[in-house]
Amino acid sequence: MQVKKLITVAGALGILACGACFLPPPERRPPPPLIPALQGVKTIVVVATNSSSTHHIDTDRLAAALAKQINSRHGDTKIRGLVGTAAGPADATLSVNIREESATSAYVDKSGRTTLWTFEPKVSAKLTGADGQILWQEKEQVHQVKEAFATNDEADAWRRFSKLEWSLPYILGQDYLDQIFYGRR
Repeated sequence: MQVKKLITVAGALGILACGACFLPPPERRPPPPLIPALQGVKTIVVVATNSSSTHHIDTDRLAAALAKQINSRHGDTKIRGLVGTAAGPADATLSVNIREESATSAYVDKSGRTTLWTFEPKVSAKLTGADGQILWQEKEQVHQVKEAFATNDEADAWRRFSKLEWSLPYILGQDYLDQIFYGRR
C-alpha cells in the first residue's frame, strides 16, 4: 500500500516538475525610469582613490569592480561603466575616495584557522555630470562588509578582500546603484 502511495506521489511530482519546466517564463517588469539628471548619460567613468593612511584597498580593482557592476545594468539603464580618467570623455564621473580603512576579526571555527573579518572603510563618493553638476553624493559613509579568510593577520585579510571583485563594490552599500540610477534610499 505504501509503495503505491510513493509511486503516486513521485508521479505527481514528476508531472509538476515537467509541467513547470514547459511554462512560459514569467513576465519581466520594466525597470523604473532613471532619475532626470541621468536621462542623457550614456557613459560613467569610475575613478577610485585611497587617501587613508593604510592604503589596503587596491583602487584599480575597486574602479574595475564598480564599472563592471554599472555594466551589469546596461540592459536596463543603457549606461556603460568605464575605468579611469584615460577612458576619454564621458557623460558623468563616479569618484570614489576611501578615507579610512578599519577591520575587526572574530573566529569562525574552533581551530582558529578561519576568521570572520568585518571591513568598515569610510568612503566618500560623488557622481558628477560632464558640466560639473553633482548628480549623487555620499560623504564619509561606512558600510560593513563581512568576509571569512584563513588568516589572522589584518594586512593579509585586507589584501585578500581587495582581490574580491564581487565584494569590493559593497563598500558603497548594498543598493548604491539603485540610489544612483533611480534615487532610491
